Amino acid sequence: LKIFVPMAFLAILILVPVNLSGTTLATLSYLRKDIIYNSIDKLSISNVTSGSQ
Repeated sequence: LKIFVPMAFLAILILVPVNLSGTTLATLSYLRKDIIYNSIDKLSISNVTSGSQ
């Protein structure tokens, strides 16, 4: 529990905004019309560009 709470706090403050602001899914859906994504898909790790730091 000592490690879980700080890590959960870190994930909420940093990782969620990074995933929400990513444009990878929008770019993929523009390039390939057969890809469909919902708003909840913006929270996935696939929305972060490759090689981002």
